[in-house]
Amino acid sequence: MKDKNSVHYFEVKDLVTQFISAFDSIIIGRYNGKVKESDHRVRYVHAPKQKVLHDLVNKAQHITVPVISSYVTSISRDESRVESKNLGHYINSGKKYSYEIPQPVPVNIGLSMSIITRYQDDMDQIIANFVPYANPYIIISWKLPDEFAPSIGAELRSEVVWDENISITHPTDMGEGGKYRNIAETSFTIKGWLFKKHPENPIGNIFEIDTKYYPISSMSQYMSKDLETYDEFSLSAYPLITNTLTKRVINNQEATLKLEGDNFEYTDAVYLSSDSNTTLTEPMSTYDGFNGVKLSSYSIVSDNVLYVTTPTLNNIGNINVIVENPSGFVVSDLIEIINI
Repeated sequence: MKDKNSVHYFEVKDLVTQFISAFDSIIIGRYNGKVKESDHRVRYVHAPKQKVLHDLVNKAQHITVPVISSYVTSISRDESRVESKNLGHYINSGKKYSYEIPQPVPVNIGLSMSIITRYQDDMDQIIANFVPYANPYIIISWKLPDEFAPSIGAELRSEVVWDENISITHPTDMGEGGKYRNIAETSFTIKGWLFKKHPENPIGNIFEIDTKYYPISSMSQYMSKDLETYDEFSLSAYPLITNTLTKRVINNQEATLKLEGDNFEYTDAVYLSSDSNTTLTEPMSTYDGFNGVKLSSYSIVSDNVLYVTTPTLNNIGNINVIVENPSGFVVSDLIEIINI
């Protein structure tokens, strides 16, 4: 059913632009024997061969050879790349949300490419410029439409498959336009996708799971709710500090603090908070619940060990280390600043 509110993601345009970018950088040489005397960039146009040949004959169009032309010839659904018509997938933003990507439709975009030259040597060089690399395909990179996952810039990769054949025709009519008509023709298929309309809102990630397991002998026991014995299991993505190995630090010095805990590999930021306003400079508030300074120096040794380097501490008092990841934050035990 057609969606009256459908949107346009420019998938075909973006894929063809990437294809052109891959071929629109061919340099050929002019040779005296086998000695190169000059370089010439090959003109590239996105238009049917017939249009290019017409413009070559019409001198007012200022089209010169050698020239490469390409244009889209077909778009078809690729049954071999259909995994599921209904199930999509999700992209994690790295923060508190994930974005749903409805299952796109895999399509094959057919392109015809024509190489038009005056000299056979020019044609030989152009062919040699892409055939060794399209063996029989190249990969182009393009972006998932921003509407699906704003500011993530997720990369998509598509095969561009060469058909492995080049047909060549030489001029038989040497009239005014015939001198241009050394023509080589080949074709490519871009394996891309067309996307459905994106969902309006991101989906919150799950950071904590609490489960109870009840041993039952029958469903009737479960339905009667006569359940007194159970096992509990919890799984959390929140950072956890189980041990602050450094209990005291020295005034007027930097300090390296060792923390033990869990989920440190997902750390986004580390802050230092103090009960003395003069201990730290440039205080900032990231969450309702603490004021602290974001630290630039910390080292994640493993998911369970984190080293934190403090700035110079210049007052007696206490400090806390605050570790943040996408799910939230945790505050360490108090660390005392002492004089020696």
